[in-house]
Amino acid sequence: MEVTAKNIAERLGVSASAVSLAMNGKPGVSVATREKILAEAVRMGYSVPKKILPAASQNIRYVIFLEGGDTVKETSFYSIVLQGIEARAKEYGYNVLISYFYSSGNWEDQISTICKDAAGIIILATEVEDRHINKAYTHGLEKQVIPIVLVDNATSMVDVDCVVSDNLRGAYQAVTYLFEKGHPDVGYLRSKSRIDNFNERQAGVLKARKEREIDSLAPLQSIDVGISSEQAYYDMCAWLDAGGNRSRLFLRTTILSQPLASAR
Repeated sequence: MEVTAKNIAERLGVSASAVSLAMNGKPGVSVATREKILAEAVRMGYSVPKKILPAASQNIRYVIFLEGGDTVKETSFYSIVLQGIEARAKEYGYNVLISYFYSSGNWEDQISTICKDAAGIIILATEVEDRHINKAYTHGLEKQVIPIVLVDNATSMVDVDCVVSDNLRGAYQAVTYLFEKGHPDVGYLRSKSRIDNFNERQAGVLKARKEREIDSLAPLQSIDVGISSEQAYYDMCAWLDAGGNRSRLFLRTTILSQPLASAR
């Protein structure tokens, strides 16, 4: 006799709608109920698609990689990313565990820890460079069979999914907008802390200037400021005291917009 969702519901004492939600991988039932329904369905001979079978682990690991840590610690971006991850993971019945990965620590031990009891790993890769990717894969990450996603950075070193911002194009469009508003040139507020994202934004600024052949008239005026709001404020004040004009500056991040705008 063909097993139906109604048969499973009657056997477990749950509603047919709960069985339907569990069998179709939709939210609306608890993780425990979902697993019970799927397990009973398999036991009764019901064909359950592999994509909705419960994972060996219901944990997703959100790993914050720290090289120096200044860039990540001074922004709220990582917490914004976490909010999105947690909201989506909850819909699918997953828990989100937060871990920090220190580049100065023991790589093999840390990789073993973050991969343990995890169905997948999402790495906040703001401070990651290709050399870090290479080191991670030679210290045990290559042996892992769980899905891995990099956020806020990309690499061509290995075949891994990446979620990134288009830093170059975004900076290019912003500077182009300033030119279209009549500014003859722009300056660039550049962080003293360098990461791939900031380098890409600088490339976007340079691209916009080059298209208008401004780069042949004068080099890009760059003002180096600290990564923290306080240090950036003092650096900006020092530049203004030296005669700088801030009416046409491109800022690498909105995090520092308020302290830099208030500098006197």
